[in-house]
Amino acid sequence: MTRDLLKKLVIGGAIVLSAAIPVFGQQGQIKPEKKVVLKDPFVPPKNLDYLSKQPERTIDSLDALAKRLEQDGVDRRKVMSSYSDERFRIHSNIYDYFKDNPENTLPYPEYRQQLGLDKKIENAPGYFKEYAVHLFMAEDRHLVEAPTILATMGVESDFQLNPGKFRAFNAGVSLYLTPKNEFAYRQLKALFDIEENADRNKKIDIMNILASYAVCSFPGQFLLENIPVDFVGMNNNHHDDLFIFENWFYAIAHYMQRRGWDEKWNYQSPTEGSVNWQVLLRYNKSNLYARAVVELADSLKNNPEIRELIQEHQEFRKPETIKQN
Repeated sequence: MTRDLLKKLVIGGAIVLSAAIPVFGQQGQIKPEKKVVLKDPFVPPKNLDYLSKQPERTIDSLDALAKRLEQDGVDRRKVMSSYSDERFRIHSNIYDYFKDNPENTLPYPEYRQQLGLDKKIENAPGYFKEYAVHLFMAEDRHLVEAPTILATMGVESDFQLNPGKFRAFNAGVSLYLTPKNEFAYRQLKALFDIEENADRNKKIDIMNILASYAVCSFPGQFLLENIPVDFVGMNNNHHDDLFIFENWFYAIAHYMQRRGWDEKWNYQSPTEGSVNWQVLLRYNKSNLYARAVVELADSLKNNPEIRELIQEHQEFRKPETIKQN
């Protein structure tokens, strides 16, 4: 077995440039320009030392991953550049997070404490008041109640304050080295697609995109592979800016609408097994998770200031009011 990947990274560090320079004769006269070849000083990839310490099977897997992505249309240079980036790391224990997930192992009181739900309940009204216009617009467009939209974001990413502790590329590559390799590959392919499809004026550094251990990213914590279908923003299309916070209210509502959220139960608390509870489970397959979202949403509905905003919006949305306007 060879370490072809490391060889390619090293060879890629030596760049040959062609330049035209003036050449002086014996008497100092300038002769016609002559084409010469200059070699840049060799600068090894910043991450070469880290990569060289990885097991042979890991290096071979990284090389195989780069080849597979290239076959699917990803520029191989981008993959190699990400490997050689000094921020690249392999998290050898990432697969353990799936087995030790508190959503599957803790009783609800401990889960909500670990989630910091009381703090989220305290902070949620401020976010609701600040973004009420977008929350209600998302509700009107996708028919999912505003409190649940915000509560989902609160539980998922703490209102975007906690988008994840891993770099999405690192999480995906690390999972590719585990039994979840096919799942990981889909997320990595989607990550490069996000970079490729980004607005030319907003170049994306994929190494700056953070994610959970399950490669869920952005304020709505979408799986990267779901973004092309499930993400829509305030302009109601799939090409809205992923990095604009407000767009994610619409995206979350759109996600739930596509999975069967029933608007006739809006502003009622979903019970376990109900249709809207099942939609929450489509977002995350944990009854503890669904219970936390419902509790956070209910705290908003029961907040006097938020309840007043909801009533004002519902009054505005009455058919006779719309007709008058």
